[in-house]
Amino acid sequence: VESVLVAPDDRAVRLGSPATNGRPGGAGYGGFFWRAVADGEPAVFTADAAGEQAVNGSAAPWLALTGSGPGDGAYTLVFAGLGHGDRWFVRTAMYPGVCVAFAFDRPAVVPAGGSRHGRYQVWVADGTLDRDGVAALVRSH
Repeated sequence: VESVLVAPDDRAVRLGSPATNGRPGGAGYGGFFWRAVADGEPAVFTADAAGEQAVNGSAAPWLALTGSGPGDGAYTLVFAGLGHGDRWFVRTAMYPGVCVAFAFDRPAVVPAGGSRHGRYQVWVADGTLDRDGVAALVRSH
């Protein structure tokens, strides 16, 4: 997925999040967002961390979310493509979701007449991949 956000020529655009507007609890979402389905709480991990609290707010090169939908449909979603200053926003307990957060802990600004480019990769795998399987998938692309 590729995106471009363009500011008008006469003013900068401030990109914020609930967290940058004072909401506690790591609510730094705002950007490319994928909300998944899950029966039960899915697992989330990066190359060196696991669990919502450890992964939320990280800048790992890739992030994986594994779960199962209705009818025991196990899946793995793998995300990559953080830009400079971006962080991962992740939820597994309240709902399963992953976001490339533009303003996780501080606002991002697109200068007047400027643009912000993004290029995100999402791999959708049937079944549950482990850390080694995800790392191999990312390396192969």
